[in-house]
Amino acid sequence: MTFFSSAALEAAPVGATPALRVSTNYMETFLPLQPVSSGTEIQTYLNTAGMLDIYSVGTTGRVYRYRRTDATLAPYEEADLGIRASQLYFFDAAGGRSDTPSIFGLNSESKLTLATYQSGGYGQRNTGPQDEVIRHFLGVRGVTGRIYINVRLSDGRLCTNYYEPQTDKWGGPVWAPVIGPDGKDAVIKDMAMAANNPVQSALFAIGMDDEVLFAEDSFRTSRLRKLNKKASHIAAIADSENLLNILAVERDSGLLWVKKQRKHSTAGIQFDDWVQVDPGQSGRLGRLTANLRRDGLIEVFALNEAGDLTYTRQVTNSAGKLQGWRVIFPIACDMENRIVAVGRNTNGYSEAYSVTDENQIFRFWQAPDTEQWFSEVLDLPKAEDKLVSVPTHSTEIFVVDAEGAPIYDAPVSVNAAFLCTLWVNGKAYRSSLVDPVSFRTDATGKVVILQRANALAGATLLIATPSTGAGQPIVVQPNAQLQAKMAQTTRDDVLNATDSAGALLLPADTKDREKVAESIAEVTRQSMRIAQADETARAIQYKFASPHALRHSLQADFRSLGTVSWEIDFGSGVPIYRSLDSSDIAAFRSAHAPQLDAGGSFLGIDWGSVWRGIRDGVEWLINGLEKIVVTIIDGIANVLFKIAGQVFQAVIKFAQQALDFIEGVWNWLKVKLEQLFQWLAFLFDFKDFARTAEGIKHSVGVTLDFTADAVHALRGRVEEGFDFLKAGLDGIVNNLILTLNREGDPTMGAYFEQEEPSEAEQHASDHNIFLNAFRENETRLTVKADGAAILRATTALTDPLQDLFGRMKSFSDNFQFGDGKQALDEAFGYFNNIGNEPGRAAQLLLSGLVKALEAAALFALDAAEGIVLTLFDLVEDLIRLVKLALFQEWEIPILSQLYQLFTGDRLTLTPIDVVAWIAAIPMTITSKLILGRTPWTAEQLASFKASFTVEMLKDRLGMSRAKALTAAEANGWTPELRENFLTGYCVVMAFRSLLDPSSAMANASGAGLGPAGIVPAAAGLLSTLFTMPWALSPLAGAPNCQPGDPGFGVTIWICQILCGPGRGIALHYQPWITGEAKITTAELTQTAWGVAYLIMLSVNFANQEQTTRNKLAFSRGILNLVPGQALRFLAIPALNKGTYMIPAAILGVLSFLSCWGSLGVAIAEIHLKDQAQA
Repeated sequence: MTFFSSAALEAAPVGATPALRVSTNYMETFLPLQPVSSGTEIQTYLNTAGMLDIYSVGTTGRVYRYRRTDATLAPYEEADLGIRASQLYFFDAAGGRSDTPSIFGLNSESKLTLATYQSGGYGQRNTGPQDEVIRHFLGVRGVTGRIYINVRLSDGRLCTNYYEPQTDKWGGPVWAPVIGPDGKDAVIKDMAMAANNPVQSALFAIGMDDEVLFAEDSFRTSRLRKLNKKASHIAAIADSENLLNILAVERDSGLLWVKKQRKHSTAGIQFDDWVQVDPGQSGRLGRLTANLRRDGLIEVFALNEAGDLTYTRQVTNSAGKLQGWRVIFPIACDMENRIVAVGRNTNGYSEAYSVTDENQIFRFWQAPDTEQWFSEVLDLPKAEDKLVSVPTHSTEIFVVDAEGAPIYDAPVSVNAAFLCTLWVNGKAYRSSLVDPVSFRTDATGKVVILQRANALAGATLLIATPSTGAGQPIVVQPNAQLQAKMAQTTRDDVLNATDSAGALLLPADTKDREKVAESIAEVTRQSMRIAQADETARAIQYKFASPHALRHSLQADFRSLGTVSWEIDFGSGVPIYRSLDSSDIAAFRSAHAPQLDAGGSFLGIDWGSVWRGIRDGVEWLINGLEKIVVTIIDGIANVLFKIAGQVFQAVIKFAQQALDFIEGVWNWLKVKLEQLFQWLAFLFDFKDFARTAEGIKHSVGVTLDFTADAVHALRGRVEEGFDFLKAGLDGIVNNLILTLNREGDPTMGAYFEQEEPSEAEQHASDHNIFLNAFRENETRLTVKADGAAILRATTALTDPLQDLFGRMKSFSDNFQFGDGKQALDEAFGYFNNIGNEPGRAAQLLLSGLVKALEAAALFALDAAEGIVLTLFDLVEDLIRLVKLALFQEWEIPILSQLYQLFTGDRLTLTPIDVVAWIAAIPMTITSKLILGRTPWTAEQLASFKASFTVEMLKDRLGMSRAKALTAAEANGWTPELRENFLTGYCVVMAFRSLLDPSSAMANASGAGLGPAGIVPAAAGLLSTLFTMPWALSPLAGAPNCQPGDPGFGVTIWICQILCGPGRGIALHYQPWITGEAKITTAELTQTAWGVAYLIMLSVNFANQEQTTRNKLAFSRGILNLVPGQALRFLAIPALNKGTYMIPAAILGVLSFLSCWGSLGVAIAEIHLKDQAQA
C-alpha cells in the first residue's frame, strides 16, 4: 500500500520514486491576528538577523518597534521602547547591536535627544546644542563612525554639527550654519542627504524660493549651490557606482525629474542635465523616497496627491546599460497613504511600508521572478481570544519514502519563490529563495503550509526532503487546486458567479453579457494552459524524486504549448476574447512600428506594476487600456499592452503570472479580489457544520446511554462465545487464510488499497482546520476542572472497578514478561525482515501476519475472558468513567477560539466537542460530494434526534418487548441513516489516519500525549459508533452467538464498543495506573481485544452465506482493527527502547495506510445498490 494513487504510480517517470503527496486548497482559514496601529511616523532599520525592524511613532509620541519573528502565531511582535521622540535616526553604538540601536530624535520641546539601550531597556536624555528649536533634522554616519547631523531650525536656517559615539562628545557647542548660494546663512524648506563621501555626505535642500540646492559635504564651511530646478519634494541616493542621483518633484507640475552626477569631472562634483523620469507621467507626485535594489538599480516610491503609493525604477538594455526608467505606476490605490518608508534587507529584497489614513501599516514587496506586487497589513498576535478570517492558499504535504509510506520526523526545508510569510504548522515564518524554513514532519509525515492569498497568484514553494538530491527541490504550486478549478471554467460558471452576499459578479445589465462571460471563461482557460505548461494542476498532486533530475527551474517551459496567440480587446467597452493567427500579430506590430525601439521591441513595462494598477482601478490605466495581446512562439511568451495609444511589452516567465490575466480582467470590470475569493474559494458555512456536529454528539450520547442496557442483554452469552472461539481458533485462522488465498494472498498494502478513494473524496478530508488546530496545539491543552474534584469523582467509583484495572495491569505484565511473552515475540518477529524501513511493512503478506497473531490470539482469548466478563459486570461504572472523561472541560489555544467562533459558545470545550467538530467539517463536505446533500437539514436533524433514541435501539434489541422489532416497525432506519453513518465513518478514519500514528509514537517514547491522549480514543469510539449495526442495516436485531447470523454482528459490535474504545477511554482517565505502566496496559489490552475482535469478525464472515456475504464490510473491519487494535503492542515503550522507535514507526505507517484503505471501502459501501446487507 502506498499513499500514492495507482494512476500516479503508473504514470511516474522511469526510475522515479515517490517523494511528496501534495494537497492544495484556496480557502478561508482563521488566524489570531490583528493589524499594527501606527501614528505619525515609521522608519526601517536592519537588525542582526538581516531583517527590517519597523519603528513607529504613536500619536502620543511613544516609540514602538515591530520585529519579524519566526515560529510565532503572527509575523510581527510589538515592543514599547519606553521613550518619546519623533524624526528618528538610528545608529549602532560602539559595542552595540542593531537589534537595539541608539536613537536620535526630537522631544516634545523640539530638542535633540539620544536614547541608548542599557540593562534591558532604553534610557533617553537630551543631547547636542540645546539653545535652538529644531524643526527637522537628518543624520548620516561616516566611515570613521562619526555621526553628521544637519538640522533646520525654527527660523528655517540650515545648520550642522557632528557627534562622536566613541567619546559621547559633539563637534561644537552650537549648530553651525551652512552658507547659502548668496553667501548668507542658508534658509531652507526641506533637505536630503546621501552617504556618497567616505568622510561624510552630500547635502541637498530646497530653498525658500523652491530652488534645489546642493553642497558636496555638510561642513560648517559648506556652501550650497543651485541646481536650476524648483521642487516641492526631493530625495537623494548614491547609485551602485557611488554617483549621486537627486530626484525632485517639480513644484508647478508635480512631475518627477532626476539629475545624475557625472562620472568624470575636472572641478568637484558636476551633474548632467535634469531628465524627466517618465515623459508620459500623469498626475502630481508628493513625498518620495529612493532605494538601491539588489541588482544595483535605483527604485523610487512616491505618494501622489491622492495618497496612492507609486513606483518606478531604472531599466537596462540587453547589454546591461542604463536605458531610462519604467513608467510610473501606482502599486497601492485608494488606501489614502500618509507616510511611506523603504528599506532593504540583508538578502537584497526591497520592502516599502506605508501608513494609511486609518493608521494601519501595510508592507509592499515585489516578487523578483514574476515582478508581481503584493501587499499585506502588518499583523500582531491578537490580544483577545478571537480569530479573524484570512484568505489563504493552503498547502498540505505528506513526505513519503520510496515505498510511498509517510516518513516520521523527516527533515524538510521550504523556500518561497519570493519574500513572504508562511504559516507552517500554525507558526509564522519569513521565507524567500534565500530564507529557508526548516522543520521536521510529525508522526504521519504531514506538514501544513499556509500563505495569505493577497492575489490569485501565490508564492511557488521549493521543498527539499530526504529523497530530493542536493539542489533538486520539488516545485509546488500553492494554488494547484484553484488552477485546476479555473481550467474548467465555463460560460455558465461566469454568468452564475456570485459573491458571498449573492450579488452577481457580472451584473445582469452588462453589455453583451453572454459574450463577455464566454470571453472571460476562455481567457481563464487559456491562462490556465499557460500556467500548466510544465504540469497539469490538480487538487492533489503526487511528486516524485529522480536520481537523474535536472536542477530545478522556477521559470516555466512553454515549448509544449506550441504557437499561441490571442487577445483581449477592451475597445467596445467590455473585454472580448479573440483567437489570433500569425498574420494578425504581424499586422499589429506593423501598425505600431514607430514605437519599436532599435532592437525591434516595444517599450518594456514592469509586469507587476501594470497588473497592480488594473487591480487597484487606476483611472487613467483603466480608461486607456485598449488591448492585451498574448503570444507564445518557440517557447517565448510575450504580452503586449496597448494603453492610450502606446504599446508596452512584458515577458511571461513563470506559471503564477498567468493568474494575473484572470484577476486583471475581473478587476477591469470593477470586480475586486475579495469578490473573486468569495466565488472561487472554499468558505465555511457555520450552520451546516454546527448541525453535523450536533448530530454526532447526539449519536454519542445515545450510544453511551444505550451501551449498558445492551451489555446486560448480552452478558449471558459471552462466556459461551469465548469457549467457542478458543476451541475452534486453529480452524478459524485457517479459514481466514484460505479466504485471503482466494484473493491471491495479498500483501497488507494490496489489501489496504482494494477500494481506492477518488481524488475528490480524499480532498474532502484534507485541510481540516479543527484537526490541524488540535494537532498543532494539543501540547498546550489546559484542563479547566479542578484536579482534586476529578480525582474524587473517579475514586468514588466502586472498588471492583479499581480491581478491574488492576487485573488489566496484571494481564499486561503477564503478556509482556510471563506466559504471553513468547506469543508477543513471535508476532513482533514477523516484522524483523523489513529491517529499519518501516514503509516496507506494507509489503508483508496479510496471511502471514494473521498466522503470526494466532499464538497471541490464543493467549489473549484465554487470559482476557475474565477481564471482558468483569467489564460486562461493571458496565455502569465503566460508562460513568467514560462520560467523565469525554465531558471533561478543556481549553486549547486556537482550537477553543475556533469552537467559540463556529458555535457562539464559550471557549471551554470537551473531548467530545473536539472529535465532533473535527469530524463535522469533512463529514459535511464529503456528504455534499458523494450524496449531493448535507447530512442533516434543520428539519432532518430534529427528526433524527426524535427517532434515534435509546428506546428505539432497545426496541431493535428486543429488550422492552417479547421480540426485537424490525427496522420498519421501530421506525428507526432509513437509507439516509446508513449513508450518514458510513460518511461519518469515512471522515473519522481520515483523521484517525493522523491521530493513531501520533499516539503510537508518543506512547512508544514513554511520554504519551497527556490529557490530549483521550482524543484518539474518542475518535475510536466515534468510528465504532458509525458502524452501529442498526444504522447500517435494517436486518440487524437482537444479539446472539450464532456466527453468520446478523445477530452475531450485533454481538461483536456491543463487545467492541465496550472492550475497545470504552476500555481505552476508561484506562486513560482512571487514576490508579500511571506512567509507562498505564501506556503499556492500555496498548497490550488493546492488542488482546484486537485479536479477539479479529477472530470474532473472521468466524462470522466465514459462516455467512456466500450470496449474502458483505465482503466490503468485512474488509472495512479488518482494515480498521489490524493496525488500529491488534498491532498496538508495537507501541509499548519497552519494545521501542533501543530499537530507534522502529516498531512504533511500523505501526504508524500501517495505521495511516489502513485508515485510508478502510475509508475507501466505506465509500464503496455507500455506493452499494443493495443497502440491506448486514
